[in-house]
Amino acid sequence: MPPSKRSRPADCNGHSKSTPECFIASVPLEILAEMLSYTVSPRDVLAVARTCKYFCAALVNNPSTTFIWRQARARCLPKPIPDFPSNFTEASFAAFLFDHKTCDVCGDRVRGMYRSFSLRIVVCSKVELMPPREHLLTRIQEDTSATEFLNWMPRLESDNGAFHTHTTLHSFRVFRGLLAMKTAFELGNVAFEAYLHSKQILADALPAKIEFYRKIRAWGMEYEHCRARVVAENWTVAQSFASSIHEDVNDVIRTATFRLLHDSKCRSLQRITDEDLSPIRDIVETEVAVGKAKSEQRIIDVAQQVRHNQIKTKRKKIQSSQPEDRPVLPSVNEFRRLPIIKVFETTHPTPSSNDGQSSKPSNPRTLDDPFVNAVLEENLDQWRQSARASLASVLGFPTWRNLSKRKLHPVDRLTARFRCRRCDDSPHAIGTTDGGMDFTEACGHTCAHLRKKKKLAKDRWSAERFVADQKAVDAISQALSLCNTEPDSIDSIKIARELGDRLQCQSCHLVMDVASVGRHCKRHVDGSFILLAFGATANPPLEHGLSQRLIKDSAAKAECDEKVFICRHCERLNANETRLFSFNGMRSHLKEKHLIAPIADEDFFRQKGAPVADAPA
Repeated sequence: MPPSKRSRPADCNGHSKSTPECFIASVPLEILAEMLSYTVSPRDVLAVARTCKYFCAALVNNPSTTFIWRQARARCLPKPIPDFPSNFTEASFAAFLFDHKTCDVCGDRVRGMYRSFSLRIVVCSKVELMPPREHLLTRIQEDTSATEFLNWMPRLESDNGAFHTHTTLHSFRVFRGLLAMKTAFELGNVAFEAYLHSKQILADALPAKIEFYRKIRAWGMEYEHCRARVVAENWTVAQSFASSIHEDVNDVIRTATFRLLHDSKCRSLQRITDEDLSPIRDIVETEVAVGKAKSEQRIIDVAQQVRHNQIKTKRKKIQSSQPEDRPVLPSVNEFRRLPIIKVFETTHPTPSSNDGQSSKPSNPRTLDDPFVNAVLEENLDQWRQSARASLASVLGFPTWRNLSKRKLHPVDRLTARFRCRRCDDSPHAIGTTDGGMDFTEACGHTCAHLRKKKKLAKDRWSAERFVADQKAVDAISQALSLCNTEPDSIDSIKIARELGDRLQCQSCHLVMDVASVGRHCKRHVDGSFILLAFGATANPPLEHGLSQRLIKDSAAKAECDEKVFICRHCERLNANETRLFSFNGMRSHLKEKHLIAPIADEDFFRQKGAPVADAPA
C-alpha cells in the first residue's frame, strides 16, 4: 500500500528543507557543557534536553554529562538543591521539582512545588490543605493495632519541615494498603508473614526517605518564598519602567519582548535591572504602540460585527412582519448597501483615549429610530422600483408602462420566472434544477456557490445576471390559457388560486396546481398539461409545502422518520401493492426507481390517519 503522505525533501545532512537547521546541535559536547554552566537551575538543562532527540540522548541518557546537572543543582537559587536518593535520576529529579503539576482538589495546573513531597500532593493557592479533605488525606492515631501498617507508609510533612505528631496519610494509599493487608491476612498466617516481610524493605528505607523529604520540603518552601519575592520585585520594576515611558503597565507586560524578559527572570529568580531594560526600551515602546493600534482595531471590528448582526436582525424583522405578503427585500449584502444602512454601518464609536474617557458615537441613532425607519422605507422603495424596471427588461418589457389598471406589471405576473445565469454555469451551484425564481426570490437571491466571505462581500446584485426561465414561462402560460385567462390579466392570480389541483401532466399523469407547473415541466421534454373536470383533483389531496418543510425544518426530524409516506407514481401503476417509506426513504426511492432527484409535493402523499404536525409559525 503506498504511503498516505509524501516524504519531505531533505538535504544532505538529513534535515527537512521546510525545517530550519539546528546549528547548536553541531556544537561539541564540551562547549555545550560550558554554555550550560551559566544556568542557575536544573530547569534550564531540562528544557534543553527536551528540545530534540539529540539533546535528550546527550544530556539524559549519557552518564558522562551527569556533572552538568549536578553543577546546575549547586548553582540553583536561593540555595543548592539537596541530593536525592537512588530511585531518582538527575533528569527525573529536575522534572519532579519543576514540572507543571495538577491540583488534587480543583484540577487546575500549578507551577509551584508540591505541598507534600512525600505524598505527592499538589494544592493550588485557591485551596487550603488544612483541615485535610476526606477524599485526599486520612488521619490515623498511632496505636499498637496499626504499627505494622504505619512502619512503611509515607506520611504528610508539616509546614515547618518536620512531621506531624499524628499520622496523616494519603487516602488512596491507605485504602490500597489496607486492602492488600486484609487480603494477605485472609489467606492465612504464612501469607500474612510473607506480606510483612515484603514490606520490611520499605520500612527500613522509610527513615532515610523521611530525612530526604524533610530537606527537600525545607528547600521547596524557601524556593517558593524567594520566587514570590522576586515576582513582586519584578512587578514593581515593570510599573516603574511603564511610568518612565508613560504607558500602562498591563500594556507593557503584554508586549512580547518585555514578557519574555519578565518571565525568564522570574523563572530564574533574578531581579530585572536597568541594564536589562536599556536595550529593549525602544522596542517595547514600538510594541506597545502596535498593541494599542491592534486593540483599537479589535474594538472597531467587534462594534462593526455587532452592527452587522443588527442589520441582519432588522432585515429579518421586516421580512417576518408581513409573512403573507412576502415583502420584496434585497439580499443581505445589498441591504447593507442601502444609503441609510451604509451610514449606520460605517458610523462607529471612537476607541477610548488615554484618559480613560471614551467619546460618544458621531451618530447615536439606532435602526429602530422612527426617522431611520422612514428613510429606510424610502430607500427600499427606490431599490424596488429600480429592480422592477430592470427585471421587466429581462422578461422582454424594457419600456413597459401601465396604461390599464386591468394589466399586471410584468414582474407581478405568474409567468415572471427567472434563473440565475451564474448559478447555471457553476458546477458547484445548488438548487438550480427547480422551477426558477419569482420576482421576490430573484431580488433576495445570493449565489449559493459563493461560500467565502470575501467573495460574498464583493458580490453585487445585478439584473443582468438573470435570464427568463422560458420553459417555465411557456408551461405557466399554457396552464393559464386552459383557465381561459391571460398572464397579464389582474384576475389571473385569483383564477389560478381558485383552480386548485386540477392540472394533469400528460407525461407522468400527476395532478398539481398552477404554482407547481413551472417546476414540474423541467422533468419532461414535452411539458404539456390538461385541465381536469371540476371536482376531479388529486386523491388524496396534495399537502402543499410539505416536502420543503420536511427538508429544511430541523424540528421535523421525527416526522421524517415515520414510515407513513406513499409514492404516487407506484400507486398509479399498481394500487394493490403499496409500500410505506420514511421521508428520506421516499427521496431515495424516487431517485433510484423513477429517476426523480428533486422531490415535490405531487410525488408522494401521507398515509391516511397519520399524525400531522403543526406548521411552524
